[in-house]
Parts: sequence; structure tokens; C-alpha cells
Amino acid sequence: METVISAERLALTLQSTGSLREAQELFERCLDARKSLLPPNHIQISANMLHIARVAMLNSNQLRKRHVSEAIGELDRIKELLDNSIRIARHVLSKSMKQKGEKHNYGADRETIRDRHAALVILLQSLQALGLLEITKQEIQETEPKENLPFHEAESVLFECIAAYKEFATEESISDSPEVKAEYLSCLKHLSNLMGDADIRGTHKSREATLQELKEEIKHLELETSPNRRYKH
Repeated sequence: METVISAERLALTLQSTGSLREAQELFERCLDARKSLLPPNHIQISANMLHIARVAMLNSNQLRKRHVSEAIGELDRIKELLDNSIRIARHVLSKSMKQKGEKHNYGADRETIRDRHAALVILLQSLQALGLLEITKQEIQETEPKENLPFHEAESVLFECIAAYKEFATEESISDSPEVKAEYLSCLKHLSNLMGDADIRGTHKSREATLQELKEEIKHLELETSPNRRYKH
């Protein structure tokens, strides 16, 4: 596993320098190794799939400029990766929630909380990536300008992202995590932006009310996570 982790770090470095194909190939080799070493629903496998999906999305964005049909096919493969990442993360969270309240030793409890924290971060990130994929796919397939596209699928995924936070961030040690809060805030902002674009064309009152609630929650969370607020305590 140490070799796999080192290889993954190298893949992230390759991704950051723009060597996307090399990064993707190395991530895929890491995934193959993890599948042979770990249980099928291990959270590291979910994280590895998310890494592959992200770098593949960058590759697809380059591909769509030259070969649209190939880009769409690549998006379908990425969607499968993200669906599996989401499924595994949900499995880990659901299993952890079932164990919550049962008697365990202190070390096991801490490990369970760490797993739950990691799984929730990966779940929120994977859902956001899936939302971005739905937007990209619709932009490729539609001929209308971007501002005229109703991104219903992307909105639905981002609502799932928010629901997942409310379902699984039930402990202060997790809900107060800066990393978890940052991902949740990102979900809220992405959804608010999508609904705001749609609102330009006119919307039902229920959508307007939902959008207003999102904006209020964003303001509340931004205030809550403000560095100035933390320094006052």
C-alpha cells in the first residue's frame, strides 16, 4: 500500500503539471492494485475512482474540441466511475451509521469516525463532480447557448449532495470539520449559481423560495466559517 500511495502522489503531481494522460494511467494502475489488496467497498477505492474521474474530465474537455462523439463516450465512462465512487462512499457511511451507538472500544470508535469523515468528503466531492459532468454533457449535446440550458440533472445531483450532508453530518466532530463544511458550501454555491441562471428566464415561486433559502444558508455558513469569527473565540 505504501507503493500505491507514493504512486498516487506522483499521479497528482503529473496532473498538476498538465500531464493528464500519464496521470490517468498511473491512477488506473493504483486502482487495479487497490482492488487486489483491499475489500471491494473500501473507501480508498472510492477515492481512487474520484481521482480518475477528475483527470478524465480534464482529458475529455480537451477531446471535445476535436472529437465530440469520443468526448461523450468518455463522459459516459466517467459517469460510471463516479456512480461507483458514490455507491461505495454511501455504503461506508451507511455501515458506519448502523454501528453508531453500539459499544466499541475507544480506538475503534475513533477509526469509525475517521472513516465516516473521509467517506462524507469523498461523497460530496463525487456528487459535485457528477453535477459538473451532467452540465458538460448537456452543453456538448445541446445547440442552444449555455445560458438557455435548463440543467435539471445537475440540479438534482447537487440537491443529493446537500441531502447527503444533512443525512450523514450528524456528529459535531464531522459537521464542524472545515473540510466537510467547505465541500458542503461548495455544493450550495454550485446549486445556487445554477438556479440563479435559470431564474433569469423566470421561475415558479417555489424555485424562487428555494433559491432564497440557499442564499441565506450560504451567508450563514460563510459567516460561521469566517476566520474573523474563529479568532474572536
